[in-house]
Amino acid sequence: MIRSMSTFLTDLRQDPRYRLRLPCRLDLASRGIAATMVEVSLGGARVELPPDTVTFLPGALRAVQIEPVGLLKAQERWRRGELIGLRFRGRDARLRIAAWFDDLGLRSGDTGWISPDG
Repeated sequence: MIRSMSTFLTDLRQDPRYRLRLPCRLDLASRGIAATMVEVSLGGARVELPPDTVTFLPGALRAVQIEPVGLLKAQERWRRGELIGLRFRGRDARLRIAAWFDDLGLRSGDTGWISPDG
């Protein structure tokens, strides 16, 4: 029997994820990119880039603008094709996302879709 010790097979997520389709804007060192947030948690998000997006270096990402929450500092954690994984940074990021979830009536342990209209 072969056993993999790969961390790529291990789910490292600490917070529940919610699926959505919400326009967002990635703030890079030199420009901004319109994108679509497709999954979000208290600690980060999965973002879909437009097909024609010019490649940028992972260190270029500074923040993500989410309409209901505002500008959050962010760091790119991974990239697969047109999808990128972000980790929110900063002391108040979790609090601001949690307040948004509260406004939507989400509770710890809930999963599923978030309607952009609330």
